[in-house]
Amino acid sequence: MAIRAVSLDAGASFLWALHAFLQVSINIGHFPAIVGIGTLALSIVTGVVIGAIAPLRQLRVIDKKGEARISLSTVLIVIGATFVAISVLLASNLSITVLRLLLVFISPLPSIVLALRAFLFSRWEKKHGKWILTSFWVNNYYVQPKSDQPF
Repeated sequence: MAIRAVSLDAGASFLWALHAFLQVSINIGHFPAIVGIGTLALSIVTGVVIGAIAPLRQLRVIDKKGEARISLSTVLIVIGATFVAISVLLASNLSITVLRLLLVFISPLPSIVLALRAFLFSRWEKKHGKWILTSFWVNNYYVQPKSDQPF
């Protein structure tokens, strides 16, 4: 089933934003304000950088080939790296304050990346007069003319 990538990203971004709001509001009061605000600002900058680089690369591939695929090995590497990072954090004897600080940094990232990707994809759709569609698992993006209503 084809879904517009913009719709899927916007919905997921909203849910991640709610999660980030809860995580930040719970954890930001446990360390000095300047540290919390600095960590949150660094998270926003990191999210914008990642959220701009990856979708622009995907849009270049879509322009050339009409579709962009994310290989299964790339997905497995990202999932594996995430599990390794989590296990290293849990295995080390980090204080609860450091873990809370990491939550403040990590929580907003998915929301920012997805929102920026939805914005860039919607601009591309308006410029080219085509839809960017994806499957639910989001490993394949392809283009369809707007005259062919996929949904």
